[in-house]
Amino acid sequence: MLKKLISTQITNALTVFRKTHVSPSFERLIQVPEKKINVSFQYNDKIYNGFRIQYNSLLGPYKGGIRMSTIVDEDECTALSFWMTIKTALFNLPYGGGKGGIIADLHHLSKKDQEGICRAYVKSIYRDIGPKIDIPAPDLGSNSEMMDWMNDEYKKLTGETSNGTFTGKTIEGGGSLGRTEATGYGVSYVTQYYVNKYMDEQGSYILQGFGNVGSHTALFMNKMLPKYKLLAVGDHTGYYYNKNGFDINYLFEYNKKNKSLNGITCDNKINKSDFFSTECDIVIPCALELEVTKEIAESLNCKLVVEGANGPLSSEADMILNQKNITLIPDILANSGGVIVSYLEWYQNVNNVNYTYNEVLSKLEERLLNKMDEIYGKGGMMTDKRTECYVSSFKNLYKAIEK
Repeated sequence: MLKKLISTQITNALTVFRKTHVSPSFERLIQVPEKKINVSFQYNDKIYNGFRIQYNSLLGPYKGGIRMSTIVDEDECTALSFWMTIKTALFNLPYGGGKGGIIADLHHLSKKDQEGICRAYVKSIYRDIGPKIDIPAPDLGSNSEMMDWMNDEYKKLTGETSNGTFTGKTIEGGGSLGRTEATGYGVSYVTQYYVNKYMDEQGSYILQGFGNVGSHTALFMNKMLPKYKLLAVGDHTGYYYNKNGFDINYLFEYNKKNKSLNGITCDNKINKSDFFSTECDIVIPCALELEVTKEIAESLNCKLVVEGANGPLSSEADMILNQKNITLIPDILANSGGVIVSYLEWYQNVNNVNYTYNEVLSKLEERLLNKMDEIYGKGGMMTDKRTECYVSSFKNLYKAIEK
């Protein structure tokens, strides 16, 4: 399904891109990954399989997360590495796109075993990564502590002195202030931009997903758009509705303590269909890929969809949003805060500088503001904003070939 989704997105963007740029070689280049690395490694008499997709390096080193799950696979990571290529190119960051994975669920293991597996993975792949080659980060099933272990192992194996091989590390391990909340902050910032420009100052929204991205999105929406009520929220335990809106601080602290929203105080627990058909101004999907199908898109009763997750809308859903005149802020723009601050973390590491929390957010806001002005301000030329973002990315990638 992800292959089909990406193929449709590429086709739509290339149709527009060809009006000003005709380059069959460029088109072939962006449709296949440069390298796929498969590894097997042993830990405690058990063999683990892992891989790394290095999709494109036109603008710089590969960049992307490491997934740890029993269902992670190459096709999924290839799709995500492509999206990362487009995302970094959209903001003209000096990065390409990548994504990796270990086929394992580490959550039930002891910290000692988690660390051992992380270090064993790095031993199997360290020749193919580095601050100027490929820069991994946390993703599904991995976290900042794991990046610390991997970074430490890489430095032991190579003699590297900087902390620039991995981003998303703990602050103590060389991470950046603001990195944990960066994606949610970015989702909220672009939403605020659009609301302030085109919508009423008072309204409502619903939010799917309450992990790191979703919970921080809610937290910053509460600060940036305090007159917007969160009417409904959902996570892996179900969907919850409050006609007068949720207390965001209560939700955030409850989720932090209980690791889910199960058991929160609400008016009603509702099903997924009722959740997405809730009348509101903004829908923010921050959960998994392909959550918004054709049927769900037809039921949406909102003005704006902001993609906090990667690929939450199917191709058919995209078409329906256009037909219903529902504005979209696509994933490669909306959830780019994480990779932008990852770049700032890497920059601090390799240049031995330290930014304050406010400096990090200021630099993030500047990049987001410039891109939102380009796509949604006077410069925006198309109603299909996903395609417009893709074309902007393609132009930056094409310039790299011309050089």
